[in-house]
Amino acid sequence: MTAMITSLERAGLVNRRHDPGDRRATLVELTEAGDAYVVDRKRRNIERIADYVGGLRPDDMSALEAALPALHRLDSLARHHVS
Repeated sequence: MTAMITSLERAGLVNRRHDPGDRRATLVELTEAGDAYVVDRKRRNIERIADYVGGLRPDDMSALEAALPALHRLDSLARHHVS
């Protein structure tokens, strides 16, 4: 984890600072560049998924639309289940 954070820090995507409440811990936060990177990655992923979905046949689109309520419930369950 340290190597990954160091790499992100060198790329200017995150900053590290000491946790004032726990001297053993280090806090990591996104920089403006890191936030912009995350937003751009999400945008590109959405565009790629939209391209894939746009290529589906009408019957596949109907099946996908019919599955959406179950997928939303599954997402909700996953978000509330913390290990």
